[in-house]
Amino acid sequence: NIIVVPDHTCTIKNALMVARSGDIIKVKFNNEKCTGIKGETGYADFVDINVDHLTLEAMQPWVRIKRALEGRQNKTDFRPFIRVENRQNVTIRGFHFLQGNCVDQNGAAIQLKNAENVLIENNLFSDNTAPFGGAIGLDTSSATIKHNTFYKNKASNNGTVIAQEGRGKNLVIESNVFYGNGNETTVLVPNNRNKTGLFDLLVGTIPKYNYNLFWADGMSQCSFPLTEIKIGGQNNLCEQPHFLNAKQHDFRLSSSSPGKNGGADGKDMGVISTY
Repeated sequence: NIIVVPDHTCTIKNALMVARSGDIIKVKFNNEKCTGIKGETGYADFVDINVDHLTLEAMQPWVRIKRALEGRQNKTDFRPFIRVENRQNVTIRGFHFLQGNCVDQNGAAIQLKNAENVLIENNLFSDNTAPFGGAIGLDTSSATIKHNTFYKNKASNNGTVIAQEGRGKNLVIESNVFYGNGNETTVLVPNNRNKTGLFDLLVGTIPKYNYNLFWADGMSQCSFPLTEIKIGGQNNLCEQPHFLNAKQHDFRLSSSSPGKNGGADGKDMGVISTY
């Protein structure tokens, strides 16, 4: 069964309320009929995925999910945009999560708790903030995080991009671009809250992180290999990514980018326009 937002229902939340296991929710740009705001194409949804074997994907890259629609005040619900708890085989693909703000939870954009086999693919994460894991928070979950671009996310404590609470399983971080996330140059911080890093992994759970591109805004180097903690991924780069137009939120890579065709699958690192 395929549910199309906003054709069948105006909100992602309403679509999830009627979704069943195996369904695909496809999300188009929003429209004035649903938002009541001329020119507004985004969504201000905070949702729980409550079924297994579900795909939530944007039909047009990259549909925006943000804290407030244009001309409206920010919501007071300081929770993740998408929360997946006690579910398995979930795919989240093709969205732009921006300006999320969690006060007392980890992962301003996506939060996983006791979730298995979650695929987070081809999404943009920009300007999201949480105590730990500015973009993604994981708790005892297994996930593959690939072909995403993380741009200027931050955490008030550690894990400016990703934080893992509890004992994680089968965490794969592959073919992503990390740019300007808190000016961090240390990538992994397992079980050490006295140091800062892009990833904060509490129980020493070490992910497979390969074919990623890292760059700290305003800094000329990154710490590869990661000799400080004796951990290093393979085929990772530390170079300026050369986005097409970051100011206009076009985070595809230019032809001169070192990450061009540099992903594990031969595609560009970070977001790709088709999938």
